[in-house]
Amino acid sequence: MIMECCELADPSHDVIALCEDESYLMMNFDIYSTVLTGHNIILVVCDNGSFSVINRLQKFKDVKSINNQLEDFRIKDLVKVNFAAHAASMGALTRNVESIVDLEAALKSAKTTDRTTLICVTTNAYVWSSGDAWWDVVVPKVSEREKSALPRLIICRAAKCNVLAYKR
Repeated sequence: MIMECCELADPSHDVIALCEDESYLMMNFDIYSTVLTGHNIILVVCDNGSFSVINRLQKFKDVKSINNQLEDFRIKDLVKVNFAAHAASMGALTRNVESIVDLEAALKSAKTTDRTTLICVTTNAYVWSSGDAWWDVVVPKVSEREKSALPRLIICRAAKCNVLAYKR
């Protein structure tokens, strides 16, 4: 996907892509392609240590979190991914940052390089700005949780479907 953005982008502008750690794990091969083909992009990876976007969507709809945070997994041996080291092994330049000031400096520096740069930003898995997303998680039709009734009712009224069956 990053390659397509590079091909379509105006060469006089910087290509900056933003993704979370779980997306990086699914699509990191594009970094190697950009290095091989000489496309210079800046990739900012938000490392929250989990699948926090999905976790947030579930919590927003009052759905119980299901294996989104690492502490919820049945982990035998936790291996933390070093995104910067991984991207460097594919030929990208890398920076790790932990503040907005450091991110601004890293972006400024990355704009001066001759190849793809990955900037890994450590973020909080549980602190979010307000708002919702264009994609959603399913609200259960039958639930033992009373709080699940309202999101289901709103969704069903909009979609004209069956309302939640709340079991007491």
